[in-house]
Amino acid sequence: MEPLFVNEYTRTFDTDREMFQYEYFKKPESIGGYIGSAIIIIACIVWRILGGPLYILIFPVFITALLAGVIISYFKSMKISKARLDEMTNGAGKMRIRMELSESELICFNEDTENKITIPASQLKRGFVTENYYMIITDGKLVYAFQKGCFTVGKDDEFYSYCNKLLINNRLNKN
Repeated sequence: MEPLFVNEYTRTFDTDREMFQYEYFKKPESIGGYIGSAIIIIACIVWRILGGPLYILIFPVFITALLAGVIISYFKSMKISKARLDEMTNGAGKMRIRMELSESELICFNEDTENKITIPASQLKRGFVTENYYMIITDGKLVYAFQKGCFTVGKDDEFYSYCNKLLINNRLNKN
């Protein structure tokens, strides 16, 4: 089937960094959790200052430990991702990617290794938009990136609209 969209770009670690920054720190659910955590921490400290019981400080300590865990997880994910990219590119740290999206499938083609991955459109579940990429997530939680401004077939705004129809219950956020 003829692709509706073709996107060609050089994937570097910046692609992964942008994805992880969104997933850990910019996703609406994450932001809500961080705001809620800050409110709980401040409320517990104020309550203690105003004469509340000492054990109330367990909550801020626990929440701070959880937030530290998120930050540690972020940096660990980044380290693993960088090592995997270096392994895939034999230390070059970049690879030429060609993404094709048709009505029936998504094809990811690594032009450096001539590796090709085909995913049926039915397995594309959700997506999100970062500063420079449209990210599509599959059933298997794999993320495929389309770089903004790099479409050789189709256009950015058409791609965004099409993905919102394709991912009917999980529309792309607008960044």
